[in-house]
Amino acid sequence: MATDQKRARKSKSPEELAATAANNAEKARLKAEAAERKTSEKAADKQRAAEKKEHAKAVATANNQAERAAKAKVAQDAAEAKKLARDEKARAKAEADAIERSPERIAARLMEIVQSHRHRSFDFYPIAEKRLIALAQISPAAAAKVVIKQLVLADQLGVCKAGLILRVDLQSPPPNLVASAFELAIRAGSTTAKRTNMLASHAIAATLIKAPKSDKTSVPRFAAHIDHLAEQRQLPADIAWLYLKGVRVYFRRQDAEPALGNSAVQAGLPAHTEATHSAAQPARTGTANFAADFDAAFLRLFQRGGQRSLVKTIDLRGELPAYSPAEFEQGLRQLREADRYSMETDHGGYSRLSDEERRAGIQEGSSLFVFVKRK
Repeated sequence: MATDQKRARKSKSPEELAATAANNAEKARLKAEAAERKTSEKAADKQRAAEKKEHAKAVATANNQAERAAKAKVAQDAAEAKKLARDEKARAKAEADAIERSPERIAARLMEIVQSHRHRSFDFYPIAEKRLIALAQISPAAAAKVVIKQLVLADQLGVCKAGLILRVDLQSPPPNLVASAFELAIRAGSTTAKRTNMLASHAIAATLIKAPKSDKTSVPRFAAHIDHLAEQRQLPADIAWLYLKGVRVYFRRQDAEPALGNSAVQAGLPAHTEATHSAAQPARTGTANFAADFDAAFLRLFQRGGQRSLVKTIDLRGELPAYSPAEFEQGLRQLREADRYSMETDHGGYSRLSDEERRAGIQEGSSLFVFVKRK
């Protein structure tokens, strides 16, 4: 049979043999091309894998660099903030040292503190020298003491038994200082056998003023101003007066109400002023609730006025019609002494207040307080 096949091949024509050879060559070519394509694809895959790996490496490197840069920026910002804090501390210390080395600046600071306490209660004004130095934060304290002596010698500050005070207030005391002097006199009298809640202006002045023996005018001058305030009806709302044996004596309304009227009539004492007459009347039953009523009224006006920090005195009076003007002022003074509220003036007339709003204010010396502020 193999012989037959060989014979058959031998019997093929040259054309058939050429076609067979061409077919085999084509197969070989296609096989070679397939092998080449496979090799190329493997090379391309390898190239893509290498490129992907290189890209991932580049991304990781960039992320590491960005993280290191961010950490460096944070460290730099922290260092700069620390440096700024050191510089600010150094600047503040240098400024404080400059202030302490400058008597003029020490004096300005001390006077500013005294001025800020001027219209406060007895527990704050007159202000003790030790407290004044502590508030001024001047070290060493000896520097402040030297400046205080200079201010006293320059007649800018006066020395009282209760502490330091503006010299002008010794010459023309505001009503709150009269109240402080009266309170000091009452406290001083409570430690002696001769107790009394009714004091003449000279006794009140002598308790407050610390005058040298060579000065025989300070106490009478201060006493005369107290009497002048009484005549002008500018005394604090909680202080009234009457004549006792021809001498004007002062007392707290709370010490006299409600029994003053009967005792004064029985003793035959004339009541020469409206203040005395009002003190003789029975106390109002609603006065004890003034603080709560005032808080509620202030809150209403505060919310109604767009939550402005200052509320006008005239509006507060209108919200509390059950209280007389004297009761309103006395209650407000007690709240101020408790450091719950403060009062302010019209700041040089910039508020453009009406005459009615000014009349509703509270006059203390040369200052007219027309606004109330909650602390």
